[in-house]
Amino acid sequence: MLSPRRRGQKDNTAPIGKSSTCFKIRFLSRNGKFRPPEIGLRQIGRASVSGTLHCRVLFSLWLFRITSRFAWFLGSVIALACRMGFVAFPPEGGNAGAAFCGPVTGSPPGPARANGALRIKVAAMVKIGIVGIGFMGWTHFAAATKLDDSGKPRGSKLKGAAVTAFCVRSAEKLAGDWTSIQGNFGPPGPKLDVSKLSAYDNYRELIRDPDIDLIDICLPNDSHEEVAIAALEAGKHVLVEKPIAVDPKAADRMVAAAKKAGKLLMVAHVLPFFPEFQFLAECVTSGRYGKLRAAHLRRVISPPKWSAGMEDFRRLGGWGIDLHIHDNHFLTWLLGSPAQVFSRGLQEDGYVNHVHSLYLYDDANLAVSAVSGGIAAEGLTFAHGFEFYFEQATIQLAAGTLGGDWCVDRPLTVFAKGKLTSPKLKGGGEWCSAFTSELQMAVDAVKSGQLPKQLSGELARDALRLCHAEAKSIATGKPVKVR
Repeated sequence: MLSPRRRGQKDNTAPIGKSSTCFKIRFLSRNGKFRPPEIGLRQIGRASVSGTLHCRVLFSLWLFRITSRFAWFLGSVIALACRMGFVAFPPEGGNAGAAFCGPVTGSPPGPARANGALRIKVAAMVKIGIVGIGFMGWTHFAAATKLDDSGKPRGSKLKGAAVTAFCVRSAEKLAGDWTSIQGNFGPPGPKLDVSKLSAYDNYRELIRDPDIDLIDICLPNDSHEEVAIAALEAGKHVLVEKPIAVDPKAADRMVAAAKKAGKLLMVAHVLPFFPEFQFLAECVTSGRYGKLRAAHLRRVISPPKWSAGMEDFRRLGGWGIDLHIHDNHFLTWLLGSPAQVFSRGLQEDGYVNHVHSLYLYDDANLAVSAVSGGIAAEGLTFAHGFEFYFEQATIQLAAGTLGGDWCVDRPLTVFAKGKLTSPKLKGGGEWCSAFTSELQMAVDAVKSGQLPKQLSGELARDALRLCHAEAKSIATGKPVKVR
């Protein structure tokens, strides 16, 4: 072992050479105690040592110094990469595949050791396959992919992930002609260059693709269960567009399949990712303006032109599920499930078309309500907003697509101490920015193995159960127990 002698330390070393920097060899046994030199070693280190041996020892010292510095540099690089989120340690006793790269929500897993050795794994890029190219499939693709004016993909908007495959039955869409797509917000679908993407007309072929890590399901609501369970059983993580399903029992089966497969089942409810709703949630959870006293949410549309009638209406689960579940999910995420719900509304063929609900929480001093449905006149394509009443402030938002144009009736406004303020919001300015944030959280969850509450399949199932409780309340004219 090479080292200079510390002050006050007994000299159990032998000098080497006559250099101005005098290195010494300390002879230690494995327990750290002095060990007498072996035969011949006592002669080594005297001034008479040969020049050849002297050079060899000095070369060894130089090599030791260089190696030590390189080890220090490598350790610093790994430590910096861990802090930045590019390298992580799998959880104790977990799968090394759970390592992640890129920023994630929650605390990263701690170090794991196998036979005393620290295991480090750098995760590869998460590759996403979208199943279903309708309005939401196009929205998810646009949220994940940078496109130039000609419709050619120019990279990914996501950190550590990209859409690399899609599945649709339409021959035109397989070829990249998505111009038939139109929704109640955002631009119509474009013509895309899909030459660098893997295109499938059968979802089973897509989920068998070994390169795909995350299946993003953007199909009609009544098709979610079949594809989600098949993907989970194939060993894929799943992100399914809201609602999780139409039937609560189907939602139960999906949650159970995810647990059995040991994979993530995430449900894409986008409302918590809009900056206005993020600000509102922060005000509630932080108590910035005191206790929440009352809340009202609004979400209405006119019957969409793409709908073929009652067949589509049934597949969606009615507007009481397909549309109104946004608000039920947000309230359940923010305030928890109410004890009861009392609703009035319109039903067609057993499905809710329009609903006014009063959510009955255990706190009798908290009044929460919502209105949602699909009976607005043509021209009122989409409108949403909220009013939240706190002890020290009121927060309002009202916006929508009116007469074909996006209109902000009331931008996010805080009324407090006699003044009106418009908070500065974080988030991108694109029409699909909230979906980008949503997809990024899903990617981070795949890498970390940690399921964020906003995307939880169990939370999405609770929101669906609340929708069915509202339908029962409308049918019976009575409050219905939720939990």
